[in-house]
Amino acid sequence: MGQKNKLLLPWHGTTILASVVKTLVASSLAEILVVTGHQSSSISALLVPYPVRLVKNRQYAEGLSTSIRAGVNAAQPCSGYLFALGDMPLISSASIRRLCQAFTACKRPDAIVFPTWEGKRGNPVIISQTYRNQLLALRGDQGARPLLQRYAERTVGVPLPDPGVLVDIDTPQTYQNAQGNL
Repeated sequence: MGQKNKLLLPWHGTTILASVVKTLVASSLAEILVVTGHQSSSISALLVPYPVRLVKNRQYAEGLSTSIRAGVNAAQPCSGYLFALGDMPLISSASIRRLCQAFTACKRPDAIVFPTWEGKRGNPVIISQTYRNQLLALRGDQGARPLLQRYAERTVGVPLPDPGVLVDIDTPQTYQNAQGNL
């Protein structure tokens, strides 16, 4: 996206990040942590009206794994962690609730649940607290993908009627296309 912070780009009367946060709040999650990094002050000011807890990641430049570690370290004890990306404003709260229901219904203490649309794996992902130490050991900029690969037999794909689970705003073209999908 060049020099622009994609999370702060306009999105139908708000910003991309505020739209994602509104969706998470509407999903009735027990706790919502927003891990901030680049332009933390602007992000924090934007999120004042929302019932979220901000966690500052001072090591954000070292990659996505540092944000995962910051969030997991700050989270209250729970059965699993839902990792939602701040640049995916097309996901619906109904899809997030469905993922949470699937995570609870699978009754596996080691479950990793992710959405699919037309057979393609998307986000957000719910990872059991069983993997807490492994999440804290992640390094680099690839997120939790190594866990999903290492424990593929423990993953549960949840087919959803929501193409938004595949759309993250990474380029100006994706941003323009996504705006037309509402």
